[in-house]
Amino acid sequence: MNDSARPQRMSTRSRERSGSHRPTPLPTPSTSLSPPWQWPLDLASYDRAAELSPAERTELAHLLAPGADLLRRRRLAILDRLVRPIQDVLVWTQAPLDKHSTVRRALLLEMARRDKSMWGWSAEEWRESLCLDPEEATRRYGWRRGNHHPARQYLVAIAYLLHLYPAAALGELLGQVKITVVARHIFGQDALDLATKRVWEALSAWGYRQRTQYVLVTCLSYLLLCNRSPQLEDLSLDFLEHLAREGIPFSVKESLHQVSRALWALGIVARPLPVPRSRSYLEGEADIAAEWRVWCDRWKRQTTARSPDTVYYACLTAGHWLARTHPSVTGPAQWTPELAGAFVAAISHGHVG
Repeated sequence: MNDSARPQRMSTRSRERSGSHRPTPLPTPSTSLSPPWQWPLDLASYDRAAELSPAERTELAHLLAPGADLLRRRRLAILDRLVRPIQDVLVWTQAPLDKHSTVRRALLLEMARRDKSMWGWSAEEWRESLCLDPEEATRRYGWRRGNHHPARQYLVAIAYLLHLYPAAALGELLGQVKITVVARHIFGQDALDLATKRVWEALSAWGYRQRTQYVLVTCLSYLLLCNRSPQLEDLSLDFLEHLAREGIPFSVKESLHQVSRALWALGIVARPLPVPRSRSYLEGEADIAAEWRVWCDRWKRQTTARSPDTVYYACLTAGHWLARTHPSVTGPAQWTPELAGAFVAAISHGHVG
């Protein structure tokens, strides 16, 4: 693929009204009638062999040496088939230039350690490279900001756009980063804004009011990414029902029903998902330690927050998770940063409740 053929992109809890009838479908923007979204990269154009050539193996071995220069022209030429797909993703996602070498070097170092190209990595090896442990990215890549380093989100984009992560485990992959940021990189801000606007307008017609669209955008971004398309018309009822049955991030689960109602109002799906049962994600609430429950109830009685339920049920969810995974922890005084990190990871993977 020459430079002219490289991928380019132009810059560019709420109340529900009574009644179960479908509202008059909202006007569909002409942009939503555009041809089906096509994958931005031609995966067939890449040499996806997992085995390294002798020359590639030699050059990658040099990268493990302290102070090795990745930008040597001869080195880049030898490693072209490994570097080119990485570079194409960085161009498509409009990654800042100062992140290009950081991301390339991280992935090439992993290929050198494993003695195979990223095309041959297993899901477990990708999990290892994405560094779920907050300190692992610092030890592994020398990044000062660990797994909060800005370059980390592009590792996820590369695994996503190059189909290097099992499709059935995309939710797990997306649970490791800020979902809205990845969606913006993959689909572009304009496409994400259009989808959000259409869903928000449909919900507003139903009487939904929300102080912030952040939770809604997170849910919608997750759906579009898992469906591998930024177009609402590509979503289906079967797909939504499948996700509703699977373990999904809490931030997605709490808005999934509302999004399904919007898609129903827009005429995209035949019916919305059933209204979730109240506190359905706390079906095991009875096993929460008595001390933890007392503290949660006390906070709810004394808080001055205008909408305390979200925090209250999140705290109960933490108590439910502790009862299942750390039964010896029964009160807030035993809560540690390590427990907090593990709890966030469990919620991201949909492994709570």
